[in-house]
Amino acid sequence: AFCHDMLQESTYNLILPNERIPLHKKIGMNLVLQDEITKNPELCTLAVDQINICVDADGILNHADREFFARLNLVAGKHSMSTKKANFKQARGYFEAGISLLHADHWTKQYGLSLQLYENSVVLSFMDGKVETVPSRVDDILSNARSFDDTVDSRVLLAKYLTSQAQYADATNGVLIVLSSLGEAFPEEVTSSHVTNEIHAITPMLKGITKDTFLNLPT
Repeated sequence: AFCHDMLQESTYNLILPNERIPLHKKIGMNLVLQDEITKNPELCTLAVDQINICVDADGILNHADREFFARLNLVAGKHSMSTKKANFKQARGYFEAGISLLHADHWTKQYGLSLQLYENSVVLSFMDGKVETVPSRVDDILSNARSFDDTVDSRVLLAKYLTSQAQYADATNGVLIVLSSLGEAFPEEVTSSHVTNEIHAITPMLKGITKDTFLNLPT
């Protein structure tokens, strides 16, 4: 492996610096010409790995290129999550690269794509243990969401983040807001009588329900 890496590095260094970015783009563009690339995890990740090197180069990618590869990064990230040996760091990198490829007015013109990339970035931040970006990503979603339904997943993730930071009161308030919006009212002060009444109301509903019933519920 060491010899292979040294050979690869030596070969790469033979390419003039100003020719490297265009070459990466050419390789990436040729790879996406393959049939059903989105269904081929290996080709998909190879293509976005080449293009992501070009992201910060001025003018190398036009608007159409950027949107196409933002979508392909979303696909590549999902592929990385779904393998038996899921690579959370790699998947998160693809979602973040996809975000960097979005247009300046992406919440207006690329709403669905933006929502998916931001939500997946937050999820992978938890899985990868990199929660520093969670508040800003969630805030962007909440600030730009077109409906309450589009914010539910992010509000749940925010509650988990706040709990992980021992901000229990804020996490609880966030969950109560979601439940209230879904039609579930909670008293401001919960007493023992409230708990007793709820137990009596729920007990008949659980008749015949087993542990396996809960385990088999859709996620």
